[in-house]
Amino acid sequence: VQPSDDFEIPTDCECESWSDNGACKNQPTSSPTKSGPGTSSPTKSGPVRRPNIIVMQPDDMSFFDGWTPPPNSPGKKKPTPLPDDGMTHLENLRTGGIQFMQAYTASPVCGTSRFSTITGKYPSRSISGRGDTSEEKKDVNIPSTKLEETDCTTNNLAVTFQNNGYRTGMVGKWHLSVLKDYTYTSAQTEIKKCGFDFVDGLYTENLNDLKNGEGENNDDTFSHNMEWVTSEAIKFIDDDQKDEDGNDVPFFIYFNPTVPHGHHPVRDSFYPQPNTKYNCRGTPREVLTADPVVKTMTENGCAAYREGVASRAKNDDDLGNIWIDDAVGALIQTLKDKDIFDNTVFLFQQDHGMIVKGSLFDSSSRIPMFFHYPDLFPEGFTFDKAVSVLDIGPTLFEITGIEPNYKLDGISWLSAVSTSPTPAWWNERCIFAELDHDRSVRCGCYKYLLIDNQDADGNSDTYIKGKKKGYSVELENLFDLCDGGTEYVTDRLNNMEADGKDVSSANPSETETYKKLLQCHIDRTSPQDPTGYDACELSSTNSPISTPTPLTSSPTSPPTLAPTSSLSGSPSGSASGSPTGSPTGSQTNSPTGSQTGLPTPAPTSRKLLICLTKVERVNARKKDELKILHKKRMRGCKKFGEDIVKKKRCTNKRKALYKKEANKLVRAKKIGLRRCKNKFP
Repeated sequence: VQPSDDFEIPTDCECESWSDNGACKNQPTSSPTKSGPGTSSPTKSGPVRRPNIIVMQPDDMSFFDGWTPPPNSPGKKKPTPLPDDGMTHLENLRTGGIQFMQAYTASPVCGTSRFSTITGKYPSRSISGRGDTSEEKKDVNIPSTKLEETDCTTNNLAVTFQNNGYRTGMVGKWHLSVLKDYTYTSAQTEIKKCGFDFVDGLYTENLNDLKNGEGENNDDTFSHNMEWVTSEAIKFIDDDQKDEDGNDVPFFIYFNPTVPHGHHPVRDSFYPQPNTKYNCRGTPREVLTADPVVKTMTENGCAAYREGVASRAKNDDDLGNIWIDDAVGALIQTLKDKDIFDNTVFLFQQDHGMIVKGSLFDSSSRIPMFFHYPDLFPEGFTFDKAVSVLDIGPTLFEITGIEPNYKLDGISWLSAVSTSPTPAWWNERCIFAELDHDRSVRCGCYKYLLIDNQDADGNSDTYIKGKKKGYSVELENLFDLCDGGTEYVTDRLNNMEADGKDVSSANPSETETYKKLLQCHIDRTSPQDPTGYDACELSSTNSPISTPTPLTSSPTSPPTLAPTSSLSGSPSGSASGSPTGSPTGSQTNSPTGSQTGLPTPAPTSRKLLICLTKVERVNARKKDELKILHKKRMRGCKKFGEDIVKKKRCTNKRKALYKKEANKLVRAKKIGLRRCKNKFP
């Protein structure tokens, strides 16, 4: 029982459930206020209800100019406009909700980005692919980042919502499981183990992988099918369920369109008309006996609808984008018909950027993100501080009053968007990103990028793609994303990560600060012990994180890294105009211990020689074993006989795998030798 003198009318009386500490379990502890002009409260009167939740993540969608993307690649001048019809449904979500102006994915490729979204954890923490614990950094890629073991059964958003009274659904592209002996039904069963009550409209992988992989589409009967995917999502939403008190059970759905991913051309579903190569009835599950009926889309039949989409598109790129927008409109119509639109969180985000896709430059790692929830935020506004897909879980859990039973890397931004002015800590918040063995960190205006290798045939896509597109690809790069000012540069023709924009040599103190900051993250997510969840930050001032981590590899003598309002060394080298949230550049008590890339002492002891010899011998043995395995794999391609196309595809995959594993052995050897020298100086 709450004492009557503790109540504030009317908000406290609206709470349905209280925690032991007197906080309302199913609403924020304070009423958010709009971050921007005006003083009207965004909260509505009436009983507090746990919201329904839609998290939507289309595949390879563009970052349109009207959404304020990062600059284009150096030398690229082509604009990215919205389709002529304006994509009105997505625009309504954007302008009627919160538009995050500086949102980032934790890893800029399809599967790794989805892993971080559904778990709230960095992909380097995934249990899958942790066979080699000798590496300092996990090789972050799609094959090694799957939902396995407790990542599937315990430590993700779906399981947490399911365990807290939500019904949960997954529709569309998955990309997070290794499925053997594929059948559609067995795939549904496996994915349901990861916390989903409903799984349908399912594409387990990219369409090209489905066609040429485990037999899911060997007969080439289907392609992208947004009508079917959307109809399955609506079927899940429409499946009203009541709790024991007769109230509607809220839902959580992870909705992932396969479009506009280009591995299977979207145009094949629209041209030639009227007899397109693929239609609405071809699906991975079965060939449907009738067209899916989706209100606002296919009431007049699928063929007529697709002809209408084609007539609204001025090029092939528009087809997938219009298709997605229409699906958003159909979902919104369903929510409105059920009178639950205002009480539904609709989170829309890109999986990654498309300019220099699969690299750690901002053109790939920064994404559009819109958060629409009228019951809490009835008016739209923008939030210009850095956020991550990792924050989705913590924020949704705070809004719904759920306490997860596992650790997450993200933080809730609910209080930040609800407070004006935004707490100062958010100006210098650090955002990390991972891909392959490369890592990056951005805090305020500075961004530090660490590239693992500069091998043209290596596994650093950041180096390979960046070099091709005119980016700075030094092993260590420091960028000033504000170009000497205090605001993030969005001029599409002024890329602050271009070749020649590296400012590390002119700012050695800042470079060293960010190098240690990134090393902190690498240590916390190491394959050897990925259990450290303390945040690596520049400062704990006004931080929402309770236990910020000192930036040092040693438990003693941490460096002083708290930023100040004025700096003696700005990115441009002048004393004025320093970026918001930049470090002071001064340090004390630098951490001890050797770091990657630093000189190591010459051999001085017999124990050291023994250690070095052992590393060399183990590495040589593994190389020989890998060569034997590679020959065996290559012989397996002979099964394709005279089918030259399939045989070439097979050999190319085997060669790429061999190269990747050989590079892994090279890195393991370097790490082993370095450890010997550190242990026996």
